[in-house]
Amino acid sequence: MRRKIFVSFVMAFAISIISLLCFSTTVRAADQDIEGFVTRMYRVVLGREAEEAGLQDWSERLRSGNSCAADIVLGFFFSPEYEAKAKSNGEIITDFYSAMLDRTPDSDGYNDWVKHLDVGMTKTSIAYGFVGSQEFGNLCASYGINPGTVTLTSKRDINYERTYFVYRLYQNCLGRAPEEAGLESWCDNLDNGGTGSNIAYGFIFSEEYRNKNATDAEYVDMLYRTMLGREADESGRASWISQLEEGYSREHILNGFLFSQEFGAQCERAGINIGESIEEPAKNGTDKNEFEYKGYLYANGIATWYYYVVKNNGSSTVTLNGEAVATDVSGSQVGTSTASIDVLGPGETSLMEFYFSDSAEVDKVDVSVSSSTDVQYQPIISNLAVKASQNPNNLTLAITNNSSVNAQNVMSYALFMDSDGKVVDYSFCSYEDCNEQFRPGATLAEQMTSTQPFDHVEYFLTGRSDGTTSDSSPKVNADSFNVKEYWYEPDDYTECYLLVKNNSSKTVGININVTAYDASGKMIGAGDAIVDIIGSGEETMTQVFFDTVTGIDHLGYTMSFKTQYSPVLNKLSITEKQTSEGVEVSVTNNTTKNVKFLQAYALFFDSNDNLIYENSTYFIDEDGQFKAGDTLTQEIASLKEFTSVKCFYAIRK
Repeated sequence: MRRKIFVSFVMAFAISIISLLCFSTTVRAADQDIEGFVTRMYRVVLGREAEEAGLQDWSERLRSGNSCAADIVLGFFFSPEYEAKAKSNGEIITDFYSAMLDRTPDSDGYNDWVKHLDVGMTKTSIAYGFVGSQEFGNLCASYGINPGTVTLTSKRDINYERTYFVYRLYQNCLGRAPEEAGLESWCDNLDNGGTGSNIAYGFIFSEEYRNKNATDAEYVDMLYRTMLGREADESGRASWISQLEEGYSREHILNGFLFSQEFGAQCERAGINIGESIEEPAKNGTDKNEFEYKGYLYANGIATWYYYVVKNNGSSTVTLNGEAVATDVSGSQVGTSTASIDVLGPGETSLMEFYFSDSAEVDKVDVSVSSSTDVQYQPIISNLAVKASQNPNNLTLAITNNSSVNAQNVMSYALFMDSDGKVVDYSFCSYEDCNEQFRPGATLAEQMTSTQPFDHVEYFLTGRSDGTTSDSSPKVNADSFNVKEYWYEPDDYTECYLLVKNNSSKTVGININVTAYDASGKMIGAGDAIVDIIGSGEETMTQVFFDTVTGIDHLGYTMSFKTQYSPVLNKLSITEKQTSEGVEVSVTNNTTKNVKFLQAYALFFDSNDNLIYENSTYFIDEDGQFKAGDTLTQEIASLKEFTSVKCFYAIRK
């Protein structure tokens, strides 16, 4: 029994000794692998054998787990000893291939990685590109160590195309290689949302470039190389230089390059936006700070409009000319347009309307403006008083000419906007009476309607004066006329009919500017009614429609007068016969000449004398005339049941 126990003890002791020997052998093998990897770095990167202290230091970092294989590689490549070798970028890339991939570089890979170093990226970016490769993984596995990872801490190492974008600006604009701090700063700017236009402006208008005192030709050549990446073509170069000689600013020329297809492609490769156009001084040298600008873009799927609002903060009266270039989301030019402001006085605000036909894909518009104090007209906008009234579907403006001269070409532009300030619809109106004038003291009102729901509306005026006060209208006034009103609301609009009687001794044409008010006195609509001709003692009918306006309580009028046609109403014989369907009207032309444009209006009323329906007709024969001596009969029907009907007539000869 004792012998059996003794034998078991001896066998267990022997097994333990063997196990300890195996463990010791494994540890020595792992140490040898780690030291072998470090020794290889000495030989491949530094080109020499390892000294004992260095070998143990690097090996201990791997053994302790404080460093991985990638850390050791970077430690050797950034060591003072390796830096002191001052190797070329090509030699550095060759060393990386040997150290991390255990082979010589292929041609394509070699050229690509050399470019990374050429533009100012660090050796860390190379290690970052190699560390995840299968080849480096296999190399580390052969030594039994962890490849690890590489963390990029420099913004210039993150994106080659962005770093190259900045590098080109240094080379082509400043004519030198980038300093590390500057390259890092600009790359950080782009990484945080900087745009192509911001970066380009920062270089091209830097003190360093300004100090070069480049000629116009040198400036244009630089832009071709910097912005387009090529040398200038002869015709394009001549065109840009010519614009500089004409007085356009260098900022204006830069804007022309910013939105080219070539610069847009550079920005796209770098993953950045082109950005906004550069602020530029006016062509003739006027201080840009004298003007404020704001643009509004509107597209309806077919064409695009760009409303460019200008405020004159200067002390001079000027005329303005604008040139607009439209680009799509890629930065490609898709249209050009021109517009002008005839005259803009100090403190006045007006707008230019740029139109781009067949350019539904416009993303942005850049405008260059030239100003001149050589003006032909007098400013008028500051002498126009505006009363505005906004409703859910429209904007009504009543404008009074407070100057002592006629206002000309007065127009209002309404930009209907959503809650984000985006234009969803627009409308415009002109303000003039029947003599194509806007006389001193006159008030004219017009309504502008939106077809789209909107949150708010902004309006702007254009106009001018030539300083005249001429007035060719007959010497009559509104007190010489009686006006009776009829209106009804068929749906979401209102039809108004005005029965006008001429109590004066004159034969005139009348332009009636009509404003509509609700019960609270708020102006809710405006429009124009025209009486072509009305003789002394005659009574005639005219009409005005208020689109999207309901709830009218009363109307207001301003009248202007002219003479253009001969009166004829009093020379007609008219009989009216009410029928169950409407009214039958017979008219005899008792004049010696043909009558033109005789129109009969039939207003149908219910038992409470409320207007419930309207219809009208013209009196012409099969030849399209109403000949002297003829009698014509027309039936004017009502689509609603009615109690009574009244007929009124309008005509000119």
